[in-house]
Parts: sequence; C-alpha cells; structure tokens
Amino acid sequence: MEIEQFEKIAKEVLVDTGQHSTQLMVERKLVNKIEMNIMVLLYDDDKKEDMLKNLRFLINNGSVDRYFFITEAWMSKDIYTMPSKADDKEEVLVVSEFRRDNRNKILYNKFIRKDNKIVFTERKLLEGKDFQGFSRFNFFLEDVMGEVIKRARIEESLSCVDDNMISEVTKKAREFFNDENITEELMKKTVVNMIKKGRIGFKKKKDLNTICD
Repeated sequence: MEIEQFEKIAKEVLVDTGQHSTQLMVERKLVNKIEMNIMVLLYDDDKKEDMLKNLRFLINNGSVDRYFFITEAWMSKDIYTMPSKADDKEEVLVVSEFRRDNRNKILYNKFIRKDNKIVFTERKLLEGKDFQGFSRFNFFLEDVMGEVIKRARIEESLSCVDDNMISEVTKKAREFFNDENITEELMKKTVVNMIKKGRIGFKKKKDLNTICD
C-alpha cells in the first residue's frame, strides 16, 4: 500500500468515528514476501519518551525499510508550549511515510469539528527537498527534533534565572529544610544544574512553579 491509500482510509475512519488512534504500520521484507504489521500505540505523556526509545530500537534492529505512522494531533507554531495548550492550536490528521533511504513523505489534513461532523479544511503534502524527515517519529535518523526542543527549553529556563528568583527559591529552601545556612550562591548552582539536566524548567520569569512539558 502507498501513503495515499492509508490517507484515504484514515480520513474515512476519522469522519465515521470522530477520532483516530495513533497507529504504526511496519513493512518488513521476509524471504519470499513482504509483511505488514499494524500496531496501535497507547501511551500518555509520562511514557512517551520510553515508547519512542523502544520503537526506535524495533525499527533499527529489524528488516524494516519503510513504515507508516498515522495520528490525530494538534499543531502549533509555538515551540515552547505543548500544541494542545497553545492559543493557535489546530487539529490535524497526520499520515507519514518514513524510508531508510530518507525518501520520506508526510501528509497533513487540517480539520475542524462543525455540527458534530469532521470538516477537512486544508491538505498539504511534503516530500523530497521540502521534507527531509525532520520528525521525532523518523526512527531511521537521530532524534534531532527532540534535541532541538530540549535545548530551546533549557535556554528559556536559564533566561528566567535572576536575582529575584534565586532569592525567592533560597527563602523557600531555608523554610523547608529549616536551615538558615543555605546560601543564594548554592541555590543558584543547584537550580542551574537541575535545569541543564532537564529535571525542572521555567516558562515565565515570575512563575516559579511552572514546569516545562
């Protein structure tokens, strides 16, 4: 099957049921035939990274030259906010084809929900030089996008570290541990270290409780 056939079926499922589960179709070359394995992916945000790691291992250690990925998702231009929480979010049906030789394709079908019906509003195909597989779900490549997002969030968080923040954090730490010997210098080093390790994150300078998604 080709990507357009998967797209047609996926759109029919979305229109008929109002939703589409996240699916991975893996094409494997065996001795005398080509086998297509279909997996429905069920996960939450806490387990997403583990799932991506396991799928990357599966794809790169099997006889896989291409696979298809279908999901219903949110789109946003705001890279610092989860798309589902962004002000400019849009719903989209994504059908992707990833190949080991990097001849990838991705189909975006934006849609809205109107009068309890799915109405498709825009279709876009990216391939060749327009789309080089820059996706976290391209397991044939290194997780470039994940690293880009990670670095951007770390830089945003570090920009929030100022004297007022450290003073407030130090005050809370002294109260929590009942220790007046905790210094602002020590707390600054601790906060910066935790940010760089991805253990905490900040989105707004005055919001000390905001954790990056």
